[in-house]
Amino acid sequence: MRSFSVLLLTSSHEGLPMVMLEALALGVAVVSSDVGAVRECQPKEELHNLLPATADSALYAQRVLNVLALPHDVQVHLAATRQSFASKFSLARMKAQYAKHIRSLLKFEYVARRALYAVIHSFIRSFTR
Repeated sequence: MRSFSVLLLTSSHEGLPMVMLEALALGVAVVSSDVGAVRECQPKEELHNLLPATADSALYAQRVLNVLALPHDVQVHLAATRQSFASKFSLARMKAQYAKHIRSLLKFEYVARRALYAVIHSFIRSFTR
């Protein structure tokens, strides 16, 4: 995939397309249908490369030709942007985000449990007076 100039993703349905993240991580341009989580994966500088799922092959072909026609210095800049953007989806970052989320859930659970105990304790005390 490293030798690709453009990845063309014409899916009518997608979740989080790993092939797109892999291409971006390698600095490869992506022209894709705007379905599922594709928009979240595409750098904002290249959102114009997202097409409606109903787009015809001529529109996809024109968009690919537009990407290939970019001057070399622009292509180099965009490749660096894509690689930087793809780092948002790195394994290390995802693990850190999951750990942060789990810690916040555990903290919430602890606070909620303490509040529940206080309410129960107060309720029981109201009957023993």
